[in-house]
Amino acid sequence: MKDLKVGENRHVIRLERGELVMASIREWGEGQSVRSAFFYGLGAVCEFTMAYYDLVLKKYVNRVIEESHELTNITGNLSWIDNQLVVHAHGSLAGEDYELIGGHLVEAKVSGAVEVLMESLGVRIERHRDEELGLNLMSLG
Repeated sequence: MKDLKVGENRHVIRLERGELVMASIREWGEGQSVRSAFFYGLGAVCEFTMAYYDLVLKKYVNRVIEESHELTNITGNLSWIDNQLVVHAHGSLAGEDYELIGGHLVEAKVSGAVEVLMESLGVRIERHRDEELGLNLMSLG
């Protein structure tokens, strides 16, 4: 992973071939002592897991895809659950057939490179369980 500070609270991060996207972003946040952050980026990945949240069952349904895809967008944030930094991200990906797949990005291996713009926030954002939805939502007030 390469990192370039480009502003007071901004960094450009490049993930290298073979790195795990979500784990690398979390490790970067921990290494920078990030309180919370939002990010977006693009790149190329393979061996990735996407998920769709089923509101009736209150659980994620995973889909594993082995083939390489263009990561046309990744958007997410870093926040806290029970004193642990967590990455929440959604992505859209296109395969060689130019068809898009999108959803909650669980994890992905970088096949070429992934480039991310990270904006650190000056506050720590916690997540707490919303029992009605079954999700850990940001606590903002």
